[in-house]
Amino acid sequence: MANLEEMREFTRHWRAFCAEDDHLSNLCGRVPVDTSKLSESDCRHDLFSAPASIAYCDEAFASVLAGVLTGANVSVTPADALWGWWLEDEDWQAYASTKDMLAGRTQKLDEIAAIDAERREALDADDAYREAAGAVETYRASNAEDAAMRAELARRLENLADATESHAKQQKDIASSLVLHLVAAGAVTLVCGVALWSLSPDALDVSTRVVLTVLVALVCALVALRVPQGLAAAVRRRGRLADERDRLKRALADVDARVALRAEELKVRAQEADARKTELEEPFLSPRTKLIEECAHIERDIIDALDDDLAKRDAAYAAGTLAELPFDEAYRSAQEREWALLGSWMGEYLVRLPHEIEHTLNARASEEVWLESHDPFGKRWWELSPKVLKVMEDGNVRDSDAALEIVLQDQEHRAE
Repeated sequence: MANLEEMREFTRHWRAFCAEDDHLSNLCGRVPVDTSKLSESDCRHDLFSAPASIAYCDEAFASVLAGVLTGANVSVTPADALWGWWLEDEDWQAYASTKDMLAGRTQKLDEIAAIDAERREALDADDAYREAAGAVETYRASNAEDAAMRAELARRLENLADATESHAKQQKDIASSLVLHLVAAGAVTLVCGVALWSLSPDALDVSTRVVLTVLVALVCALVALRVPQGLAAAVRRRGRLADERDRLKRALADVDARVALRAEELKVRAQEADARKTELEEPFLSPRTKLIEECAHIERDIIDALDDDLAKRDAAYAAGTLAELPFDEAYRSAQEREWALLGSWMGEYLVRLPHEIEHTLNARASEEVWLESHDPFGKRWWELSPKVLKVMEDGNVRDSDAALEIVLQDQEHRAE
């Protein structure tokens, strides 16, 4: 049995015992993280949520527990340690402070997205803007089609010139094959000449024979050189190329004319659309600009906090480096360094963990010894000590036994 002051002292020691017991359970449930197994992409994210490639130092942790708890007169139920338990440590307080900042930044970004959604709804609901913007899109689509058509026509016109050059080269390449035709023509001319000069002098005079021989030679040469066919083909080809060139030039002129006619109307409609858009967006600009500025301020605070943390704990980091980078790049770079720091910290944690557990075991055992030596009503009721104390402080009960009886009766009534 204990009086009020004794019960207060007992309850204080009971709470200290519970605190040490909880701390011991936490130590036995906080498995260190193995950051060496993390992927590069996971290292770019923050430490506030478990990455997909996470692994734990299970074997090393189990070995520490086995070595420290062996022979200890204690039954420990390991706590279910939540991810990020190390953020409660003093070393990680600066980093942990960025979590609320990130939440604030996310809220600002959500508000900006909501304003943008309202702005789009306002634009979509306005008939005048939709008509002007639709006309602009139609004109621009038509211009794009005409641009593609003009490029195709220009390509075909250029190919005509290439085809002319190619044909001339081809004619040059086949010139060597005409040698045989010329030889054959020479043979025919020789035969005809021999036949003409074999005739009787009375039949043809000398001048006529010469003229006929020259004509035969000329005809044979022309035939051998395919001059008649070439002239006819050249005339036809030249005509076709000229017609095609004229047609393509007319088509190009038509395209340019359409684009020119459309340009002024496109300019007018684009001005109408821009003016109406500016008018509709005006109510959203001020709140959106304010949110963007607030978001930028939060981002600076986040980077400043990470910069200070790294400058204090990372010997390889030069203070101010993150401030020179855009936020996203700076944030990713900081997270990579923080993960590296966590890896080192976990190694150190495993080293000091046995001493921490031993210290907690001793403190817990010391409190338990004190409780046993000052036990007012039996160990089975120790957990009711705060309720017993409250009854004694609130009522006229002067001893712990009477207060315990009241607490037990109250529990029975609640159970019913």
